[in-house]
Formats: sequence, C-alpha cells, structure tokens
Amino acid sequence: MKILLLTSFFPPDRGGVPHHVSSLLREYRRRGHEVVVLRKVVDEGEEYELSRTEASGYPLYSLRYRWKDADRFERTYGSPRIEERFEGVLAAERPDVVHAFHLTGLGAGIPLVAKKRGVPFVLTLSDFWMGCPRSQRMTPALDLCPRIDRGKCVPCLRALFGELLPDGEEGRRVLARYDDLIRESLLGASALVSFSRFAKELYAAEGIPSSRIEVVPIGVDPDPFRGLVRTRASVFRIAFLGTVMLSKGPHVLLDALPHLPRGAVRILVHGEAAPWFEVRDYADRLHAQVRPGDPVTFTGPYDPADVPRLLGDADCLVVPSLWFETFSITIREGWLAGVPVVASRLGAMEEAIEDGVTGLLFRPGDARDLGAKLLSLLGNPELRRSMVQAPKSIPTVVETADRLLGLYARIR
Repeated sequence: MKILLLTSFFPPDRGGVPHHVSSLLREYRRRGHEVVVLRKVVDEGEEYELSRTEASGYPLYSLRYRWKDADRFERTYGSPRIEERFEGVLAAERPDVVHAFHLTGLGAGIPLVAKKRGVPFVLTLSDFWMGCPRSQRMTPALDLCPRIDRGKCVPCLRALFGELLPDGEEGRRVLARYDDLIRESLLGASALVSFSRFAKELYAAEGIPSSRIEVVPIGVDPDPFRGLVRTRASVFRIAFLGTVMLSKGPHVLLDALPHLPRGAVRILVHGEAAPWFEVRDYADRLHAQVRPGDPVTFTGPYDPADVPRLLGDADCLVVPSLWFETFSITIREGWLAGVPVVASRLGAMEEAIEDGVTGLLFRPGDARDLGAKLLSLLGNPELRRSMVQAPKSIPTVVETADRLLGLYARIR
C-alpha cells in the first residue's frame, strides 16, 4: 500500500504529533508499505515553495508557508495555493490513502481536495483546530470551552488575529462561513480518528456523528524502557516533561513548591520553551518565579530517546496541563518508566488515569491540591509502589499501526 502522511508538524519539530507520525512511518516501512511524507515548514525562503527530497529512503515533501498573505481571516485556515500544491503531490505520487495528522497552516479544505480526486482521506483530530482556531478550546484568560460558543469566540479570536476578524455581527458571519467549511471537510473525510473517547465526544457534541470517529490511541514503544535503571537520590525528585508553555501548566508545579516540605523535594523541568499565542514570554516568567535557593532545575530541550533516562532519574511525574489534552504520551511514558504519575483531572488525562490506582488526579490549576497529592506520595512508599505495579493499558506502536492499516483497507 502507498500511504501519504500529511502533517503540519514533523521532526525535527518536537511534540506528540511529530513523535506519533515518525513512529508510524517507521512501522509502516518496516512492514513493506511505501510511505510518502508531506509536511509544512516555516523556515526562511519563498512562500509556497514545495521541495522534494529523499529522507532515509522515503520521499519527503516540504511546503513552506508562514501566513505572509493572511490579509483576512479566511487565509488563516485555508489557501487555494496550498490546495494546488497538495493536488500536485497527489497527482505525482498517486497514493492509495492519505492520512493527515494536523492541518494547521495547510488548510481545512485539504480533505475536500482528496475527495475531489477520489483519494481515501483519513484525518486524525489531534487537537481541536478543526473548530477552534486556537486549537485548544482555551481563551486568553485560560477559560476552557467544552462547547463552542461563537459569541464568545469573536473577542477571543480578535485578541489573537486582530483586525483580520471583524468585530460584532460581521465577525459572527465570518465564523459561520468558517464553520460551514469545517463541517464540510470533517464530513468529507473518508474517516476520522481521535486519540481518546473524550476528544471524540467533544467533536460529536458539535454535530459530527460519533459513528464516523474511530478512537485509535497513540502507540508508545516499550522497548526503550526495558531494563531501565532507576537512580536514587536523597530528595524526592518531581519531573515535568513536555513543551514549556502556558497551556502545559509547569507554573502550577512551581506554585506547588511552597506546599511541600523544604529540603525534601527537587523539581526538574525538562522541555523546550515555546510561546503560547499572545504569551511569548512565558519561559522568562517561569524562570523569574524561581527564587534563589529554590530546588528547581530547568534542563532545556530533550530528544525522545532521552525520555527513559530522564524518567529513570525521577521519583514522580507531574502532568499539570491546563487544556483538555486529547491524549498524553507523557503519562504512558511515566507508566513504562515505573514512576507514579500525578495529572490534571481534565480531558483525556482524566480518561487515562484511574485515580488512586494507576495515578493521582488533582484539580486543574490548583497548586494547593497538587501539593497535597504530592505530599501523599512523598509520605507513602506503599502507595507509590501500588500505583507503579497496577495493571495499565498502554497501546504499542505495532497495535496502533494494525488498527490504522485495517482502517485504510476498509476505506479503499
């Protein structure tokens, strides 16, 4: 089978989507499938330039787009020129199926291009970008949006896009046209995939038939964690792994520090700093929050291969995200590494963890509650041991590939 993987994020980009796509790419090729990748890049050069290279034995198309021609709101979620480039790749490669993992910067109309050419198209709903231009259903004030309210969206999106989106009723009319395209594209895809039941239910609540959305969790390779050597320390080491950005909530972990016994813990923040929409100085704020003598270490970016080592040097993993999350690779990596996990009682994180059994859940954004949960672990080795040893469902890359290949076969 010839499979075209389409994504806005691909290594060397960091994060869950690039990790997932590259894992599937390797597994598909291992099984003898022909794979082509089309990715968006934002480096310097000519806008809309499409290049093709050979990357470790597979064709890699790179399409450059940086929203330079975004002179109105419609250009933030769709571009006829990108659709032309995509159609050209379809004509040149003639894939049996296209699987898109993210369409930010590529356009919400891409599924309709494949439909027009009669190419089966699978769309993974990696976040909420198909419906929320901020992608995380979270306002600048960090209010969550379990349901989409376009009256609330206009001021929220104007804070990000400015005059590209008109104010008031005209803005609502612009968003109504956006909604029409999103719905047409979601229904025009041959199949939709979500990583969790939670994400599926949120899309279904907006009118997308749940029967069209198949839940296929991200597979995590257990091999790098086999034989993991765990280190010991004189203090309880609490790790954060992930992008250091506002919606991931590492500041909540730092805020929990005063609620923990002094001298008994160390906080390790692993990850690359990144802006969150309007908030571009978050990392600076985070560093400024740390006082001299605070037991906090920022270690900077890491590669996926570093994760077992980083977790081997931790006694607890905290996942304090403020947005819903549609999955959490990090939770599963913590489980594989044999460390107790504490996460926000929110979205797919709450779906993943059985509170008190496979991990602990705390009120999102509540540093005091997080501190209390960490205290309960710190003072109870038996609780830590029982959570580490509790049976857990952790899908592998092989299992995820099996399910997706079966889906491709059904829609061809």
